[in-house]
Amino acid sequence: MSESKPETCCRSCQNENVQMLKAIYAAGSWESVTTTRAGGMAFGSDGSMAMGLGEARSMHSGSSYLAQRLAPPPRPTFTPPRIITVAIVLLMLSGLSWVGSIFMEMNGSGAPARWTAVGFVLAAVLTVPSILRNWAANSRLLAEEIRSWERNVAIWQTLLYCSRCDSISSPSGAVTSVEQFRRTFFV
Repeated sequence: MSESKPETCCRSCQNENVQMLKAIYAAGSWESVTTTRAGGMAFGSDGSMAMGLGEARSMHSGSSYLAQRLAPPPRPTFTPPRIITVAIVLLMLSGLSWVGSIFMEMNGSGAPARWTAVGFVLAAVLTVPSILRNWAANSRLLAEEIRSWERNVAIWQTLLYCSRCDSISSPSGAVTSVEQFRRTFFV
C-alpha cells in the first residue's frame, strides 16, 4: 500500500514544509507612518517676537525580496486617456471664455457674447459625445479587468511556495517556477 502525501506539500519535490504565498507576502511586507511635530520662538533685536509650529508626516512601505517576487496581482486602475483630458480642459476654457465675453460685452468692450456662446456650444457638441463614448468603453474595460483581477487573487490565495526547489504549486497539482507563476496561473 502506497503512502499518499498531504495536500499541502510541494508537487515537485514532495517537501511538506511549504507556505501559502499570501502568508509569505504578509510576513514580508510592512508599512509605517512617522509624525514629527516641532515648535520654535525667535526674538528680534527690535523687540519683535515670532513663533512657529509645524508638523511633518511621512509614510514608508517595503517588502522583502521574496515577498516582492510572490506579491499578489496588482489591482487595475482607471486613468482617462490624455485626449479626453485635453477635450475636457478645452471645453472648460471655452466656457470660461464665454463667461468672460459676457462681462466684457456688458462693459461695452470685446466680442459679442453670442459668438463666444456659439463657439462654446460647438465645442460641447463636438467633444461631449466623444468623451461619454470613451468613458463608457473604458469603464466596461475596467470592469472586465477587475473581474479578471478578482479571479487571479482568488487563485493566488491558494498557491503554495516551496523554498527547497523554489517552485509554486497549486492545489490542482500544477507546478511552476517563481519566475513563471504569473503566466502559468493567472488569466
